[in-house]
Amino acid sequence: SHFSQKLLNSAIATGLFAVAARLDRLNEYASGYSGISEAQSQIGYQQWLNASLQPPKCEIKGQAAPEIAAAPPSYDWNNIADEAVGFLICGNSGSAKSSLATWLAGHLSQSSPMAVIALDPHFNDCWQLAGIKSIGKIEQIEAALNWLLGELDARCERKGNKQPLGDPLFVICDELNASLERFTDRKIVESTLRRLGSEGRKFGLTFCGLNQSSNAAAIGIDAKYRSNYALILLGQSARTHPQLGKHLADVAYPCLLDGSIAPALAVHPTHGDYSTFKKQGNAPKNLKQINQLPLPSGLLNVIDSPVIDSQKTPDPVFDVLSMPVNPSTQASLSMPLTKLLEFAKSKDCFISASMVKTSIRLFRDTPTPEIRQYFQWLADKGYGIVKGQDDTLEFSAS
Repeated sequence: SHFSQKLLNSAIATGLFAVAARLDRLNEYASGYSGISEAQSQIGYQQWLNASLQPPKCEIKGQAAPEIAAAPPSYDWNNIADEAVGFLICGNSGSAKSSLATWLAGHLSQSSPMAVIALDPHFNDCWQLAGIKSIGKIEQIEAALNWLLGELDARCERKGNKQPLGDPLFVICDELNASLERFTDRKIVESTLRRLGSEGRKFGLTFCGLNQSSNAAAIGIDAKYRSNYALILLGQSARTHPQLGKHLADVAYPCLLDGSIAPALAVHPTHGDYSTFKKQGNAPKNLKQINQLPLPSGLLNVIDSPVIDSQKTPDPVFDVLSMPVNPSTQASLSMPLTKLLEFAKSKDCFISASMVKTSIRLFRDTPTPEIRQYFQWLADKGYGIVKGQDDTLEFSAS
């Protein structure tokens, strides 16, 4: 038994020795790969460390669509009385220009009553429906615009003398281009637009011109003078505006302001509630009752005078139809010719056309032969006498 135990121990020892020897050989065999294993472990750890320290990445799902700029806020019409000297309303047929002009007359007269007249060669019925006196004959329109220029000069003089200016007057001139083409002297419209656009409302005269095109040449005015007005663009004129037109593609009655007012979108005052455009059929909404005053007597004298000679060229400076042959008063003379007569009376000598051009501002752009025609006309009507002929004609007041 003791011997058996020794044999067992010897066998175990031999086995353990064989195992140890085998392990030693394996260790020696693997010793060449230990550097590689360690290096790979270090690289893996460094990669894990770097990845863990990186900021979180946002998932990119695709290119985002560019945002469309929101439309700017609409213009506040309550500011129009303070921001506009005059108005030019432009837009294609059916864009509700006349309705907007009527609305303006009602809006502006709420705080201060004023006289209102419409000059419309197309005889639109809308003026009569709104209670506005209108005239449509070209001769009358031309004479009315001429009177308006003379009245502006008269009010300038009254203001300098600290006298009452006269009642406020709102003049609507529709179809500017159509009138311009038919006037005997297109300078009337050009002078009216040029002067009233910069100084009219200072003296209680507000001009509101309507035309299909906003082009300066079509209106008969230089672009720099057009910018004096509040330019109200309607219809296609509004949609093609370079800055704001893109916001109006789906608007039935587009409207925006420009000119003397910073470009701004606006809700059409009378047709902004409509979602569908109709060239004819959509009645104006929100019209205000016009607080009207009687028209000036001088203007009525011009527009109500009967036409005695339809072939005669209307005189661009004075009302040839209303003057008496032997006047005892100058009440029927228009203001420009009254100023000419007063100037003649202030001189102790005959006055020449050149003296009139240099002394009376209204006549500075008037051709010299035309002034001599006024001399002869005044003499024929008993206001004075003339001497000389043609290029030497001079006038003296009686």
